Amino acid sequence: MFKKWFFPVLLAGSVCLGMTAVQAGESGFPPSENGLSARQLTVQAESGDADARFALGTLYYYGKGVLRDYQKAAYWYRKAADQGNALAQYALGAMYGYGEGIGQDYGKAVHWFRKAAEQGNADAQQALGIMYDWGKGVSPSHEKAVYWYRKAAEQGNARGEYNLGMMYMKGEGVSRDARKASDLFRRAAEHGLAEAQYGLGSMFFSGDGVAQNKKEAAYWYGKAADQGNALAQNALAIMYMKGDGVSRDDRKAFDLFREAARKRIPEAQANLALLYARGQGTEKNYLYACVLANHAAMSLEGIGKWRNELEKVMTKDELVRARSMTVDDVLK
Repeated sequence: MFKKWFFPVLLAGSVCLGMTAVQAGESGFPPSENGLSARQLTVQAESGDADARFALGTLYYYGKGVLRDYQKAAYWYRKAADQGNALAQYALGAMYGYGEGIGQDYGKAVHWFRKAAEQGNADAQQALGIMYDWGKGVSPSHEKAVYWYRKAAEQGNARGEYNLGMMYMKGEGVSRDARKASDLFRRAAEHGLAEAQYGLGSMFFSGDGVAQNKKEAAYWYGKAADQGNALAQNALAIMYMKGDGVSRDDRKAFDLFREAARKRIPEAQANLALLYARGQGTEKNYLYACVLANHAAMSLEGIGKWRNELEKVMTKDELVRARSMTVDDVLK
């Protein structure tokens, strides 16, 4: 039902270099977000300014005012990280974790995450927690994962809150406590984390850790769905399809299933196939239903049998076309 967050890619934050902002076009180079151009940052970075080195690395990482170049990003992040810049240490750890611009090396990722985490960087703390959780670059330890997730959560880091909630939900590294999990999910959800919003919605739907409240479930599913969370879109669509906790609305169910199906969620593809077969929320279309069911059947048990029954009422032309069509042809 749920998943844990891996480390986010370079949530850089703002860097104050104590300089007067220049206007776009003054130097011939686009300015960075703090008003300094790549050329100006290069001068500062080459003079040894750690903040400028981090900021320049971020420009290269995102391709802001310069051509995107992960190797140059890693170069400048390393320069700043060696000077003790926590943001650069975290960023460099993330690049090692993903293997961007440098060879993937979980051990080095852990090294730099730890450096930043020990300076209090919340993103690095939750990232280090994940490395212990998954046993990447370190021996797996749920207890150490909980320790670092908690450090991040205490600073209001949404991913740390969510991942700590997951540990309480599953009873890993701590005794299972659904109530604490729901409290942590709520904190992360209120910070806008879509996965936490979906998780909190699921807890309200099932009544695990909170009093069952399907209106609240729909509310939080809706929050996550609005951010594009496919699992929430599928869950909310089921509620609209059944009129469970919300007024029945076949068209809303169809639209939500369609959005989730585009993200390759097999359950959503199967549910959308059912609506096409019934003509529920859309015009009846056995061809589209069959194509969707073909794809969903590769991941879900029982769908193949349902598709076989559907094929009995399809025309020969529809059967031929269904074999040559893809899900993308249906969802375009």
